[in-house]
Amino acid sequence: MATTRKKIREQIQLAYNQYVDKDGFDDEIDVRVIDLYVEQSINKFLKVQVLQGTKFGAIDVPTCNIIEYTLTPASNSVTLPVIPISLPMDMGVWKVCLSSAPGTSFIPINSTMSNVYGGTDSSYLEGQTGYTVKGNKVAFTTNVTTSVKVELLVSDFSTTGETDLLPVSADVEADVITDVLDRISQGRISQPELNVKQDAN
Repeated sequence: MATTRKKIREQIQLAYNQYVDKDGFDDEIDVRVIDLYVEQSINKFLKVQVLQGTKFGAIDVPTCNIIEYTLTPASNSVTLPVIPISLPMDMGVWKVCLSSAPGTSFIPINSTMSNVYGGTDSSYLEGQTGYTVKGNKVAFTTNVTTSVKVELLVSDFSTTGETDLLPVSADVEADVITDVLDRISQGRISQPELNVKQDAN
């Protein structure tokens, strides 16, 4: 069953509220903090899933994990709105192409292949446009002046509503909830203290 940000948020709030002091101590978690942690946690588990798949020579990424952005180049590069998941061979940037020609992808060039990017081995590209990724920048090997479509492997809540389906399976959903609750509890009352408080009531 698919899940949403709202559903995960409610489960986290319900689980956390089990530990609220019964004597009137009001401790609420800001939903913005929950959403931030959930987004970070989904990206963490998504990275683990992709890396596990690559160990067996398979790259199986559901399309719901890929978010498309339309960007306008400046100085022959584009600035990404979010940092994609950090993966080998810069796979966090899944695809780059001209908006006017979505069927023809630019060629990804690993950042270590500076000789190709520098043009000393331009025959490798066979007249096509390549790109390199550095931080939040994608730089092109030829002059690109029109808008491009960039597909990123990332969970970006700025592109989805709280009731939109998230790219999270049922087993990962439970892991995300546990991970977020663990992170929240690190800055709050400890589990032994909670146990003492519960035994006292």
